Amino acid sequence: MKKTIEDIMDVNFGEKVEVRGWVRNIRAQQNIAFLSLYDGSTFDPLQVVFNDKEIIEKLENVTSGCSVYVYGELVISPAKGQSHEVKAEQFELISGVGDPEKYPMPMKRHSMEYLREKAHLRSRMNLPGVVMRLRSTMINSLQQKLIEKQFNLINTPLITSSDCEGAGDMFQVTTLDPLKENKDYSEDFFKKKVGLTVSGQLSLEPFACSMGRVYTFGPTFR
Repeated sequence: MKKTIEDIMDVNFGEKVEVRGWVRNIRAQQNIAFLSLYDGSTFDPLQVVFNDKEIIEKLENVTSGCSVYVYGELVISPAKGQSHEVKAEQFELISGVGDPEKYPMPMKRHSMEYLREKAHLRSRMNLPGVVMRLRSTMINSLQQKLIEKQFNLINTPLITSSDCEGAGDMFQVTTLDPLKENKDYSEDFFKKKVGLTVSGQLSLEPFACSMGRVYTFGPTFR
């Protein structure tokens, strides 16, 4: 019975569903309440409607960012812009956010600079989620085409001692004191001077000679 919001799209109206997610927004009145629920499976949140006074009382401490459980009936939504909603029959607050005034992701527009500082929460916002979905779709499509052409994926090293034909300055990786002059790299973790790779090309070339069609999606750091 447990469903993601995306799964609910394929459920027949009138069926019972249960879903878990984070609260995007909540509007509560005396006899009715509306909650926008998000679980990461869709762009648009799911609207949950409450008209049971006992359940509405449980919403008193629910704010944006709380994780909740909802059980109810999937019904046709009379509201514009959405085809369905859940009429709640059971509700449970799984986890709160502490002081709502200090919650770093309230329901409002945030700048990209601000989102970069909240790496553990920014994925719940629409824009970062859309970017990652688009990136995933593009990579999957490209990889599928390469697989059809019988290319082999090679995972090239992220840490290397080669500057890859002078492609750029490397970000050094070391366990030694970076401010110390004349460092003895034989005492370092890798026993030599290494950095984050600026290219996977040199590691890929030997496999190209022995395996033919190869490619890599390994990240580089320039």
